[in-house]
Amino acid sequence: MMKKKMITMLLTLTITLGIGATVLAATYGSSASGVRNTERWHQLSYFGEAWTTRRGQTAQINYYRSGRHIGSATAHLDSWRTSGRAYNNVTIWDSLNPRAPKTTFTYRY
Repeated sequence: MMKKKMITMLLTLTITLGIGATVLAATYGSSASGVRNTERWHQLSYFGEAWTTRRGQTAQINYYRSGRHIGSATAHLDSWRTSGRAYNNVTIWDSLNPRAPKTTFTYRY
């Protein structure tokens, strides 16, 4: 009986962690210029995106842990660029340790 419970619990955990669910997705800005932060719990990662068009401005998202910069994504259109769009992204990995420092982000667009 105990073995059956253990197998059921492990199967439930495997299915739960295997589903590609997004816990949190926040978008700031507009179609012309903006940023998006997506937190994926099954991979323990943050996926940051920045985009801009000719109508927009420079867009940037920065990630920090313990006040230290750990990554960023910046989208900027130079005058010489032939494309009317710029896009950039970054993936930041987190920890399973509940006592680990929190990951935070700031943005501008």
